[in-house]
Amino acid sequence: MKMTKDQIKRKQDLHAELDAAQEALNDAIGQAHQILKDAEAKARELLEKPLDDLRALKEQADEFAGELAGDINAFIDERSEKWQEGPKGEAYTEWADSCESWDNSLDELPDPDTIVRGLIDSDEFPMESMAEAFSEIPEEAPGI
Repeated sequence: MKMTKDQIKRKQDLHAELDAAQEALNDAIGQAHQILKDAEAKARELLEKPLDDLRALKEQADEFAGELAGDINAFIDERSEKWQEGPKGEAYTEWADSCESWDNSLDELPDPDTIVRGLIDSDEFPMESMAEAFSEIPEEAPGI
């Protein structure tokens, strides 16, 4: 058995239509790819300044917390060994430690690419709040 002329014609027509549809899809994929690349680049650009600002403020907060810890430790050092080992000394030491470690979980801010990739994989990118962590530094020795 052979194909009829009508079947051969229909096959050729379907082949041409499939080829055109595939080419249209490939063009659309190329355009979608470019749109995504442009969107990723724009998203990275959008994130750069706020991340730079946050890094700069984190450095200032680190400096402040370090200076405060230094002041507290100097205050502790001026006291007797008995005072240092007592409840007040322990409270002041705890206070100094909280200043020095306020940002342990926030050491590295993500780069824009990491955030963009995270947003592509999910509809949100959770980050711990530096402001919240910083606000947890006590204004005085606990329990005093």
